[in-house]
Amino acid sequence: MEPDAATHPRQLDGHPARWAPARVPGTVAGALRACGQWELGAKRSFDAEDWWYRCRFDAAPASPRHATFLEFGGLATLADVWVNGTHALRSDNMFHSHSVDVSGLLRGSNEVAIRFSSLGAFLETRLPRPRWRTALVDQQKLRWARTTLLGRMPGWSPPVEAVGPWRGVVLQEREALSVEQASVQARVNGDGEVDVSLRVRMLDARAPTAATVRVGDTRQALACVEVDAGVFTLHGRLRLRDPALWWPRTQGPQPLYPVTVVVRIADTDFVIRCGQLGFRTIESETDQGAFALRVNGVPLFCRGACWTGLDVVNLAVPAAAYAEALDVAADAGMNMVRVAGTMLYEDDAFYEACDARGILVWQDFMFANMDYPVSDDAFRASVVKEAAQFVSRVQTCPSVAVFCGNSEVSQQAAMLGLPRELWTNAFFEHDLPAIVGDSRRDVPYVPSTPSGGTLPFNVRTGVSHYYGVGAYRRPLEDARRSGVRFTPECLAFSHVPEDSTIDLVLASGQSPFHHPSWKARVPRDTGAGWDFEDVRDHYLSVLFGVDAATMRSQDILRYLARCWRTSSGSGAAAVHRAAAPSSGSSGTCGRGQGGD
Repeated sequence: MEPDAATHPRQLDGHPARWAPARVPGTVAGALRACGQWELGAKRSFDAEDWWYRCRFDAAPASPRHATFLEFGGLATLADVWVNGTHALRSDNMFHSHSVDVSGLLRGSNEVAIRFSSLGAFLETRLPRPRWRTALVDQQKLRWARTTLLGRMPGWSPPVEAVGPWRGVVLQEREALSVEQASVQARVNGDGEVDVSLRVRMLDARAPTAATVRVGDTRQALACVEVDAGVFTLHGRLRLRDPALWWPRTQGPQPLYPVTVVVRIADTDFVIRCGQLGFRTIESETDQGAFALRVNGVPLFCRGACWTGLDVVNLAVPAAAYAEALDVAADAGMNMVRVAGTMLYEDDAFYEACDARGILVWQDFMFANMDYPVSDDAFRASVVKEAAQFVSRVQTCPSVAVFCGNSEVSQQAAMLGLPRELWTNAFFEHDLPAIVGDSRRDVPYVPSTPSGGTLPFNVRTGVSHYYGVGAYRRPLEDARRSGVRFTPECLAFSHVPEDSTIDLVLASGQSPFHHPSWKARVPRDTGAGWDFEDVRDHYLSVLFGVDAATMRSQDILRYLARCWRTSSGSGAAAVHRAAAPSSGSSGTCGRGQGGD
């Protein structure tokens, strides 16, 4: 509906709104596609309108020593929540999760209503201007909105803005206690050590009588200290002798240890599951301008690709989809993927799948290219909370190998000729590394990618985004001659998707490569006179000694086969093929000490 046409659930009864069933987690675009009211490629700005979700359910009142919470994994992006007509939550950050105590709001028959306000209307309000502009997005005010850029970057992804409850909404009843904060930190110090600290709020007048942590088959008692009325911390350190080490898949096995905390209250035990952890060390080496990783003291050659979300429409995908895509990535020889700052923080199932497969994760925080207003107190508080929640969420994941403050913010400012003091700020240089240090002291932090050297994009120093071979169609030997140290992003060419994906875009009898629907899916730099399909065709001609344009017009089946072989060199098809019918490729690679 039009922005502000209804601002409270009671106004919906008389409004001629058209309701449609909606899957949660999911998005408005996904719901409308499922019921035939929209299809990928149809022009519609989901940011331009207000959207309402509502759900009716029965629930028994909370019993004594119990409390009921509504858990929101993520609401994209400007959201208000009402429970039985009472306003219960306001969220303006897609990456925040929320836990709302609704014990006093529930009755036998209930309704939850969520209003997603028009982001477009918000971006039309008067906001301070940035110190520079980026071509990555059309709307420069997006720097104020904590939402994914996926679907909002012309030339890089289909124009599908994320709006809706993209993470799960769960009604949860808790008994006796509520966990407000949990910290589990593992390290290798001769043996394995695990520091555990939980903050729990008691839901009645009783206090914990004992608490124990268990890691694998090893147990350790925890100290219980009351720090406020009815609030206790449970803390302690557990030592495992000679634990099996977790390794990247190219180096060794991936043993994982489940972590549980058992809290005894009176004569009843309450079990808190804290995920699985792996014991490993990971260090970055930056001597003399280098950047390299060592895992368990062993130099690692990192090879992989930039990860693109598997469903640009719904965002949420089942755990099996992560497993399938990462299995293909592993079969392609990858040991690392990068979650870039233009995307989103993935679901727990993604990181768990990487843990199980020994695939390392270079994890950007969700900032890219723009001049973010981190000097604004409200904005800064929001992104600090965002980062802290995410780092805490992946605190036990051994696959998380690098945290990176942003993608191309330093590079963007430097390439525009701005002074060095504008290339970064205190948030990326101090706040984020402090947050990482609180929960993941075992993971290296990089302020920006690319960065290092006299200019952020100097490929011989630090981390770089190298496109000499790839987007700029340099000879293959240029990669070695340029002296690239470590590149979290490189190559950039367009893959030919599988036949099943082509069938989603082209009707029977429509030919790929020149059809408008095909070309609309080919990634491109909006400032360049070529797209990434041109890049692929260039290297097809180089590798096979043929003219790609001639082969495409005369023998399309052979041309397709050569395209697949040309693209398979990066291995990136495994993690990009489901993102868009013809998707871009970015590799991740780097040298460990002694690497080649």
